[in-house]
Amino acid sequence: MMLLLGDLAATKMSRHGFCWRAGGITSSSLAFGANQLENGYFQRKPGVKESYFSWFLNKACIVKDSQKDLSPDGKATNPWSLCSVDQVEELKSLLKVVPIWSTGMIMSVNISQNSFPVLQASSMDRHITSGFSIPAASFSMFAVISIIIWIAHYDRVFLPLASRVMRRPVQISTQTRMGIGIFLSFLAMMVTSFVESIRRDLASKQGYLDYPQATVQMSAMWLVPQYCLIGIAEASNVIAQNEFYFSEFPRSMSSLASTLSGIGMSMANLVASLVLNSVGTMSEAGGHESWISSNINKGHYDYYYLVLAGLKVKMENNCLDGKKTMVEEEPLLEKTNKKGGFRTLPFIIANEAFEKMATYGLMPNMILYLMKQYHMEMTTASNVLFFWSATTNFMPLVGAIISDSYLDRFYTIGIGSVICLMGMILLWLTTIIPQARPPPCDPSIDICSSATIFQFTFLCASLGLISIGAGGIRSSSLAFGANQLENGDFQRKPGVKESYFSWYYASYTFSLLIALTCVVYIQDKMGWGVGFAVPAVLMLFSAVSFYLASPFYIKVKSKTNLVTGLAQVVVASYRNRHLKLSDDAHTVYHYKSGSVLVFPSRKLRFLNKACIVKDPQKDLSPDGRATNPWSLCTVDQVEELKSLLKVVPIWSTGMIMSVNISQKSFPVLQASSVDRRITPNLTIPAASFNTFTVISVITWITLYDRVFLPLASRVMKRPAHISTQTRMGIGIFLSFLAMLVTSFVESIRRGLASKEGYIDYPQATLQMSALWLVPQYCLTGFAEASNSIAQIEFYFTEFPRSMSSIASTLQDIGMSLANFVASLILNSVDRISKEGGHESWISSNINKGHYDYYYLVLAGLSMANLIYFIVCSKAYGPLREERNLAEEEDEL
Repeated sequence: MMLLLGDLAATKMSRHGFCWRAGGITSSSLAFGANQLENGYFQRKPGVKESYFSWFLNKACIVKDSQKDLSPDGKATNPWSLCSVDQVEELKSLLKVVPIWSTGMIMSVNISQNSFPVLQASSMDRHITSGFSIPAASFSMFAVISIIIWIAHYDRVFLPLASRVMRRPVQISTQTRMGIGIFLSFLAMMVTSFVESIRRDLASKQGYLDYPQATVQMSAMWLVPQYCLIGIAEASNVIAQNEFYFSEFPRSMSSLASTLSGIGMSMANLVASLVLNSVGTMSEAGGHESWISSNINKGHYDYYYLVLAGLKVKMENNCLDGKKTMVEEEPLLEKTNKKGGFRTLPFIIANEAFEKMATYGLMPNMILYLMKQYHMEMTTASNVLFFWSATTNFMPLVGAIISDSYLDRFYTIGIGSVICLMGMILLWLTTIIPQARPPPCDPSIDICSSATIFQFTFLCASLGLISIGAGGIRSSSLAFGANQLENGDFQRKPGVKESYFSWYYASYTFSLLIALTCVVYIQDKMGWGVGFAVPAVLMLFSAVSFYLASPFYIKVKSKTNLVTGLAQVVVASYRNRHLKLSDDAHTVYHYKSGSVLVFPSRKLRFLNKACIVKDPQKDLSPDGRATNPWSLCTVDQVEELKSLLKVVPIWSTGMIMSVNISQKSFPVLQASSVDRRITPNLTIPAASFNTFTVISVITWITLYDRVFLPLASRVMKRPAHISTQTRMGIGIFLSFLAMLVTSFVESIRRGLASKEGYIDYPQATLQMSALWLVPQYCLTGFAEASNSIAQIEFYFTEFPRSMSSIASTLQDIGMSLANFVASLILNSVDRISKEGGHESWISSNINKGHYDYYYLVLAGLSMANLIYFIVCSKAYGPLREERNLAEEEDEL
């Protein structure tokens, strides 16, 4: 420490001269030393890198007069006026890490909150058995257990597993782990605030506001997640901090490196005291009860923890700004300037995963929300959901056009995240503002008011913003992630992108699993207000997680308007329709400079007229571009349109399967009418039965890559591979089976309703286990996994790279149109079935309706669709990879 103080003093006293290195110069070696000077400074020892960070400190090692400043043995005569280069660089190393070190203080503030959690636990039911309860102060053991589990599994389980999945050695940098710890600490504060708000509300409802010592009827197990998050955050951040300091500091500062984290903890306790006193003083201004009152039932510790969470976000942003500056000078995160790679994928995948959790967490129960809160009929509510789903699935096309033509993918995803968050907040407001929805029904006269124009517009605006934002995220996330794997290292590794696509879809299904269990359960048990607030918070996490890695993304700038280019081909082909096509070698085609496509293909030849140069003097400018792009296009543009038109028949076969998947409303009503109890105290929410579909998707993805293909390869004694077309066909067939099973189970359920006298009571619970519904959900999951992944892989393989965003959204466009088709089928069946005064097959009273007949109609359409798919596959011919393989065999 004295050496560092000497640095500062010497810096102030020095003005000019040359730099001194300890033992580096004597009076008899000045001539030799002069040869070592560079720009007035001595060369540093090997391994000491020239630094421009805190340049003013270099003055501390400048020798002004060697006779006066240096003793005969080469030491400084006054170490407070002249220091060595090593001392200067040691101080620079310390100052350089201060911004990152400071970010650990707020996290340490969170860790140091030891008092309130004890009070919180003491006010809750801590019984494990009737005779044993956990001491309130012992709940911190969950944080310790989490630390032990993290340390034990990180090196021995997580890294080896990640290396196996990524097919390369995986090493997470210290800064990334520190950032993960900070983010988990932020989540811990949010969870603590959320749990405390629930505990405080229960204390108020149970009349314990004035009795802080009373035990609220709420299990203390609610506290376990916050402790576990704190433990994992501490393990991730503190270990990474120590490793970071030891790697960045010279060996002479190893003792300081080992204590720096402890110094931060010490400072954090002072900051924690300052924050605590500030919040206490400000919150009790005006005679209000302090947020951190001794009576925790009257205080607002939930607000206090929100403050800590806000400080965490602010500190993390400052940390990112500081790291950006440091990386520009001397990157610490990696020893390379390359961007992209696997380190960016968790942030991209997390962004869409959180968005999916939020969006799909709203959809399952939305039919009940519209029917109960907005008093809509079954058909009307279903149509609203069909149109919302259609818009959500169509907006990725708009997002893809904007991404490829105007904004780049990074800004499209970022702006989409913010817009989607706004929509979530508006939808949440419909639950807490009474004027935003119709008044409750009057049971005395059995009349329910429908929504006013303003209320319906407000609802549609919230749903519309969610769809627009989701379109921006979903249109570009998959392609943006693929961009991160397009440097030379990853392009040479086979199967990297195929693995990325599979695990991207697996993360998507995992998000659905969380949405359909946790989010739906919260809506069922805690009401619409809390239930719709959770998706809004998840969407906030989505936006934050994406922007965290902003400095490290590969950001490909938008170049041309792809849709405009495709339209130009159509117009140019029509304008040149009088030209005759020939195989004459003298025919000149317009092609992009540097493109491998010089001649158009022979399929869909009428489009080739769009790229024929009639008169080079008139049609081409001096730089080789078309003078009128609406009369002359490039070969690339023509082939892009051909690629799109060629897949349209196969793409259209996915629509009927998507119609089957989009049947979200009736299954919820069906599940709500049967016995959903697993135990006497546990009932599965009706909207959570989609969980079985998600589990089936995850099971299919896991077993297909890791079990089925290796087993098939061993049996066939050669590498086994099922083509994308075959997997799409399997998915369509399984979807047909799912519709037959659904119809069969519904016929049994309806027969029981009739026998038990519940025809006029659709809200009654039948004596039929809800597990009868599991097979239809599992078949739908297998069908979706087989078809959807194969579709995405098919489009990415068959389309050129310039159409990657269109490739990633083509399936969503099919689902969007499928929702319109589903609405058309629903309305047609409703209108036809109730002709002659009969009860509609899709009546709001499911016991009077005939949903079994409706699903037989869908099964018939699915069988016709399967036959249509087989015909389209035969007409399409061999896939690109099959054509490439055939060409290689011909060359051999």
